[in-house]
Amino acid sequence: MRLVMLLLSVCLGMALVALWRDIPDTVAALALPGVVLAICLTIASGALLSVKWRWLALLFAMLAGHCWALDWAAGVLAQRLPDAWVRQDIWVRGQVSSLIEPALRGQRFTLKVDRACLRLLPENCDWQSAQFSGTTIELRDYSMLAILPGERWRLRVRLRPVHGQANPGGFDLEQRRFARGITTQGYVRDTGFNQPAEYASGLLDDSASRLLRWRVGIADRLRQGEKRQHTDILTALIIGSDHGLSDATWDLLAHTGTTHLLVVSGLHIGLIATFSYLLCRLILRFIPYCWPRLLFWQPAQRLAAIGAIFSALFYSMLAGFSLPTQRAVVMTLVLLLGRSSRYRLRSSQSLVLAATLVLMLNPLAIWQAGFWMSFVAVAGLLLAMTGYHRRNPRWQGLRIACVQWRCWVSYCSWYLLRPQMVVSIALLVPLLAGPGAFSVISPLSNLVAVPLMGFLIVPMALTGAALGTISSVLGAACWFVADLGIELLLGWLTWMASTASSLGEVGQGGYRASLGVVAWMLAAIGSLALLLPRGMLPRLPATLLFFPLIWPAPLRSGLNAGEVAVTVIDVGQGLSVLLRTAQHQVLFDTGPPQGEGQRAALGILPVLARHGVDRLDAVIVSHWHDDHAGAIPGLLAQLPIDTVHFGGQLPAQYGEPRHWLPCQGGSGWRFDSVTFEFLHPSPSQSGQERISGKVNNTSCVLRVSNGRESLLLTGDIEAAVEHHLLSQSPQRLNATWLVAPHHGSNTSSTGQFLDAVDPQCMLISAGAYNRFNHPHPDVIQRTQERGICLMNTAESGALQYLMSATGAEGGNKAQKQHLWREYRQQQARFWRAPPLP
Repeated sequence: MRLVMLLLSVCLGMALVALWRDIPDTVAALALPGVVLAICLTIASGALLSVKWRWLALLFAMLAGHCWALDWAAGVLAQRLPDAWVRQDIWVRGQVSSLIEPALRGQRFTLKVDRACLRLLPENCDWQSAQFSGTTIELRDYSMLAILPGERWRLRVRLRPVHGQANPGGFDLEQRRFARGITTQGYVRDTGFNQPAEYASGLLDDSASRLLRWRVGIADRLRQGEKRQHTDILTALIIGSDHGLSDATWDLLAHTGTTHLLVVSGLHIGLIATFSYLLCRLILRFIPYCWPRLLFWQPAQRLAAIGAIFSALFYSMLAGFSLPTQRAVVMTLVLLLGRSSRYRLRSSQSLVLAATLVLMLNPLAIWQAGFWMSFVAVAGLLLAMTGYHRRNPRWQGLRIACVQWRCWVSYCSWYLLRPQMVVSIALLVPLLAGPGAFSVISPLSNLVAVPLMGFLIVPMALTGAALGTISSVLGAACWFVADLGIELLLGWLTWMASTASSLGEVGQGGYRASLGVVAWMLAAIGSLALLLPRGMLPRLPATLLFFPLIWPAPLRSGLNAGEVAVTVIDVGQGLSVLLRTAQHQVLFDTGPPQGEGQRAALGILPVLARHGVDRLDAVIVSHWHDDHAGAIPGLLAQLPIDTVHFGGQLPAQYGEPRHWLPCQGGSGWRFDSVTFEFLHPSPSQSGQERISGKVNNTSCVLRVSNGRESLLLTGDIEAAVEHHLLSQSPQRLNATWLVAPHHGSNTSSTGQFLDAVDPQCMLISAGAYNRFNHPHPDVIQRTQERGICLMNTAESGALQYLMSATGAEGGNKAQKQHLWREYRQQQARFWRAPPLP
C-alpha cells in the first residue's frame, strides 16, 4: 500500500469532520479509542489481506483521521463557557498569553484561564476549583489597565460565546477562533479589585511568559532610540504584530499583490530557511571536509538542513507561533528532512506527509484559504522545478564572454524569474476561486519584492533582534539597513501601483472575476499544463484555456422579470440589504466599517462576490450613521456604482460628486418590472435633519414591490416619522415584509405603524449581545400580539428570500418564517455559537 494513498485517506477523514452539525457527548467519548482501533485495523488489513482487499486499509485510515479530528474538536468544545455564566460578572485568574493590541476605545488580549469563580468578591472564591480552567479567552479592556504580556492577573470579566457574522461567502470568525482554541470572548469590568496575581505555574507557562516578554522587549527597542521611518513594518516582520500598519500600506500591498510580504507566513519561514541553508553551506565550504564528520558525524548537507530547521523554528516562535507559521514550520521540517535523511522521501510523499501533520494540529485548516495557497504554491514549485539541470555559472577554464553571459542569464532565469512565474500560475485559480481577485501586476511586483524581502530585509531585521540583546549598536545598525531596504521596497511597489493606474488597469492592478465551473476547470487544466515538465503537454495551446477568465460574460442572475432576490446581510449591529432583480442590483445601506478607506467594505464585499455582484446600479445610504454608511468609502473604491441615493446632508468629504441624489418621497424608478419608491423624506424637507431634529429621522424609507409582494425598508426612523407617514399616506405603507426600524428599538415600531404595514414577518438586523438591548422586549411583544413572525440576523445569520411574481404561499403569519432561508440553520456546524439565551 503506497504511503501517499494512506496519508491522503487520513487527510480526507480529518476534512470530513467539518460536516458535523453537532458532536454528541457519546461520539466525543468514543473518538480517542476509535483512533487507536482504526490504526490497528489499518496496519492489520494492509499486512494480512490480499492485494485486492487492501482498499479496506484506506477506509480504516480515513476512519482514524476522522476520529482524530473528532477528538480534537471535542477538546475545544469542552472549553465552552457554561450557560449559567453567559453575560454574568465572574472572576478569572490566568496568564496573558498574547501581545496587547489596540482596539476600539481600549486594548485587546487573550488570557489563558487557570481558575474561575462566580462570586461577588475575589476573597470568597475557591481558587482550588478546576471549573473552566485551561480555557483561552479573548478579552477587551476599556479601562486601559497596565497589563503586560506574560503577566498573571486576577480580573473581573463579563463573558459570552464567540459570535461572528454568518453570511454566504463571508469571513467565518467563529471557525477561525475555534481553530485557535478560542470559544469565549468578553471584556474586563472596571473595578479596583483587578490586580496582578502571583502563583506557581508550570515550566511551559514560564517559557511562554519569557518568550512574550522577549517579543515585547524587541518591540520596545524598535520604538525607542534611533528614529526609523518604518518601525511599524519592522515590528510586523519580526514579532508578527501588524496592527500598527496603516490602511494606506495595506491598500498598496493589496493593489500590487504583495500582502503576503508583511504577514509572517510560509513565505517568510521558507525564505529564512533557504537563506540559513545557503549560509550554512557557505560556511561549511570553508571548513575542511573531514571536520563536520569528525565533530558531528554528519555530512555538510545534513548539517545545513538542521540549521535551516532551527532558524525556521526560531522565527516562528518569535512571530508568536501562529497557525500560518505552524503550517510553514511543519512543511519546512518535512521537506528538508525528506531531502537530507538517509531514507529519502519523494516530493509527493513529503508534501502529503506535511499536509497530514498540519491537519493533525488543526483539522479545520483544510477549510481555510491559506492552507491551499501554501500547499498549491509548494506543489507548483516542486512540479515545475524538480529535476531541472541548469548550467554551472562558474568559470571552468577559459570561456568566451558570450558563453559566460548565457550561463548567468540561465542562472538568473532559474532562481529569480521562473519561481515567480510558477507561483503566479499555480495560485491563479485558487485566488480566483477563493478571494475572487488576482493582481495583474503581482508577478512583476514580487519579482523585486521577494528577493529584497528574503535576502535583505528579513535577515537583517532578525539579525538586529538577535544582536540587540548583546549590543544595542550592532542591533541598531542591522535595523538601519533593514529600514533602508523597506524604503526601497515601498518605493518599488508605489511605482508599480502608479504605473498600473496610469495604464488604466482595473482597480490599480487588480482583476476580479466571477468564475463559472467550466471556466474554473479550464483554467486549472491550463495551469497544470504549464507547470508540468516540458514535453508532457503542449504549453502554447494551454494558454488558450485561460481566455474564459477574461471573456466578458453577460450577467446571469437566474431571475425572471418581476422577481426580487432579497438578502439581509448579517453585518452585526448595523444594516445592509442586497436587492437583486433580473438584470440589476441595489444595495440598501452598507453596514459598519471593517477598516478605513478602501478597506471599509471588507465585511460585505465577499457576500456580494458570492452572489455574482461585480457592479451596483444603485446604493441607498439611508442616513449617515456608521452602522448604516460606514462601508461606503470601500464600496466606492472597489465596485462601479451608477447612482448613490442618500438621506440627510451629504458629508463634506464626498464633495459634490455626480450621480449622488438625495432621497425624496414620491420619487423612484423601475427595474425589470419591479418598482422602487421612496416614501420618506418628503421633498420639502430634503437635506435637513427633520422631525424632532434627529439624524435617525433623516433616514430614507424605501418600498420595493413587484405587484404581488412588497418589502419596506425603514432605516432608523423613529416614532415621529412613523406618525408622519401615517398622516400622509397610510395605504402606501402596507407591505408583505418589513425590515424593522432602528434595529428593533423601542423608539420605533409603534403599534399603529405595525397595524398600517401589516407585515407577514418583521426582519431585524442587530448584533448578538449588543449593548443597546436590540430588539427591545416591548417590540417583540407588540409583534407577537399581532401574529407577526420575527427573525433576527443575530440568531439566523443572513436572511434570504425570493419575492416571486406569483406571491407568497398561503397560511397564517406564524407559518411564513419558513419561507426565509436562515444561513445559520442551513450551514449549522459544531463550531457555531450556541443559540442566544
